[in-house]
Formats: sequence, structure tokens, C-alpha cells
Amino acid sequence: GVQTCALPICYDTETVKASIYCGVDAALPQNTQNGYFAIKTAYQGTLYERARIDSSGNLGLGVTPAHKLDVAADSGAIGLNIRGRSSDGISVIRMANNSDAEKFRLDVRNDNTVYFIQGGTTTAMVLDANGNLLPGATNSYDLGASTNRWRNVYTNDLQLSNGIGDYTIVEGEEDLFLYNNKTGKTYKFLIQEVDSSLVPKKIN
Repeated sequence: GVQTCALPICYDTETVKASIYCGVDAALPQNTQNGYFAIKTAYQGTLYERARIDSSGNLGLGVTPAHKLDVAADSGAIGLNIRGRSSDGISVIRMANNSDAEKFRLDVRNDNTVYFIQGGTTTAMVLDANGNLLPGATNSYDLGASTNRWRNVYTNDLQLSNGIGDYTIVEGEEDLFLYNNKTGKTYKFLIQEVDSSLVPKKIN
């Protein structure tokens, strides 16, 4: 069984309002027993475990931990809330290697803009306040690769600009149209209907 000891913290002489627990697994041989440390608080007269550190050093908040930090929330509750810095309001989530060299950072600004930062300095993507997903720099990043492609791209009008040309492809009910955004000229694609058996199968 599990052996425990407790340090009760009382609000009055009759009711325990909070308690600190430590315990070991008595089924294991002495000196090899796994220990834990837990904090309980009372809600409506009943003590509930709120936090636990297990024998592996894992910290659980609202749950018996299975990871270094394990958080569980009640239905409808927020499990983890990160507040912005007092200096500029930016909320930061940072990930580093075992030498503490930063590899990835998520910065959330006061205007609801989210920055995805790689290697400590390079902004790879930006999710702006209007929900638009932008590359970190113009004409610097690809969507997919020659050997690892997205299956389908769903879009409305297609905007094309490489610094030389500037075009928009627009769908009509029966035709495709091309706008030259530099000259204002418009074009219609000459499309020939063919038997569907001649067309490669669509990828859905």
C-alpha cells in the first residue's frame, strides 16, 4: 500500500482548509521506495489534490503527472494561461535545446498579432490581427516543396506577383479571366471542353 504523512493547515480548530502530503509506496523494498509530494486545498469542506510532484520530478496540476509539466483543467476551464510582460505586454513561449539555445519562440503581441520565431531571431511566419497568415519576409519562403507537396489548395481569386508581373486570375461561371494589375488590361482564357475520360483524375 501507500504510506503517507500530512501537514494540515487549519483555518479554525475544526476544519482543515489545506494540507501538504508526502507519500511512498510501501510495497517496494526500503530505500527504493518511490515518493511523492502533494498539495491539497478544501472546496466546500472537502480536500482535493491540486498539485503533485512525483518520484521522477514530474509536476502535475490537477492530474497525476506523466510529463515534466502536466496540466488538466475542468470542463470549460483554461488549463494554462500565460500573461504578457509588464514592460510591453508580449506573451512569450520559448523552446530551447538541452544547452538552452533557443530553437523556437511564440510571441503574442497586444494587438493580437502572433509571431513564429525560429533560431531566436528569424521570423518565419506572422498571424496578423485580422487572421491572415503571412510569411516572415516577402519572397523568401515556400508553401510545400518539390518532394513534399500539399494535396490541394483551396482559394478564391488567385493573386500572382513576382516583382515583374502582377496578375489576378478570376473565375467566372463558364470562363477563367486574367487581370493585368499593372496595365489594367483583362483577358479571357480560351478553354476547350473535352471528354472527361481524357482528363487525369482530380485529387480530392
